[in-house]
Amino acid sequence: EDAAINGSSFRRSIFTFTDGKGCAACHADKSGPAFVSISVPLAPLQESAQRNTFFLIGLHLLLFAAGCAVLILAGRRIAKRANERDQARLALARLNNELEQRVAARTEEIEHRRLEFQAFIDNTDAGMFIKNLSDEFTMVNRRFAELLHTTPEELLGRTDAHLIPTDISRHMAACTEQARTTRQGVETEYLEPPLRP
Repeated sequence: EDAAINGSSFRRSIFTFTDGKGCAACHADKSGPAFVSISVPLAPLQESAQRNTFFLIGLHLLLFAAGCAVLILAGRRIAKRANERDQARLALARLNNELEQRVAARTEEIEHRRLEFQAFIDNTDAGMFIKNLSDEFTMVNRRFAELLHTTPEELLGRTDAHLIPTDISRHMAACTEQARTTRQGVETEYLEPPLRP
């Protein structure tokens, strides 16, 4: 039980002795059983409890503030990374757009030059052609096609072996290889070759 002693609060506990031995002999009351009363002042306990309560409240507030700070910092970092990703995407999109424009302009320029070159070789009296590394015609002028009694379109993608007799085809292949090796033009003369049937 809580009791006031001399104006201060105490917690008092009373213990009774059921047997008459030991401490009971000294503490026995003639009117009843022996008992011992222990009184503990509450003020220090209350102060300690109050200090512990304030400490726990402070600790919880500190942990709450630290958690909020961590969340704010994490949110800022996430927002910064998202912003950086968005800026990188925009920069990449700009670069892709610029590259596409440059490729389109370059393709148009190359096609224009190809058409100019085709017009030039079409208006010369010599039969001229360009082959790829597989020995296929990739560009042929009209005069060369006329010599083979065909059209330039019919020659594109074909080889000498498809068009002319084997001995002439071998000679043309040798001339092509010489031009490829020396990186210089090769001139040769043919009588109009018969076309392969």
